[in-house]
Amino acid sequence: MVTYTSSSASGTITIISDIVGTSLTINVPLDEIVQGVPFIIDGQLTRNDNGVPLLGETISFTWNGNVFAPTTTRNIGGVIKYETTVQIDEPGTFTITANFDGSERPGLTLTPTRGIEGVRIGASMVTPLIIGVSLALGAILLAVGLVKK
Repeated sequence: MVTYTSSSASGTITIISDIVGTSLTINVPLDEIVQGVPFIIDGQLTRNDNGVPLLGETISFTWNGNVFAPTTTRNIGGVIKYETTVQIDEPGTFTITANFDGSERPGLTLTPTRGIEGVRIGASMVTPLIIGVSLALGAILLAVGLVKK
């Protein structure tokens, strides 16, 4: 008769998180924007290893040291991207930066990245229009006043 005895073996393994780089695009209007008029910023956050867009990640924005409210990457019209509406109330040329601070998922670490784009904000035409109308009205009233004398 053969007798079998139990035996066992053990080993140690280390599980690491896969670290994946990311890329962030940012799109702003190419034409000059009127100060105080809302405009859309959008773009996409993708994995560098396979180009797949990332869903549910937070994107924050800054412009010349100021902060816009953050948004989240989501499905917009069948495309995974981010989109937000912003407004700048002063004229000038500004640099807008979209930031992804990185994140961790089970088995995956996504590295931080940023996208940078410039935007031109033109002065509102409301003030010059009011001044122009006021000057024209003043000239008409002056002319009418001179004619009646």
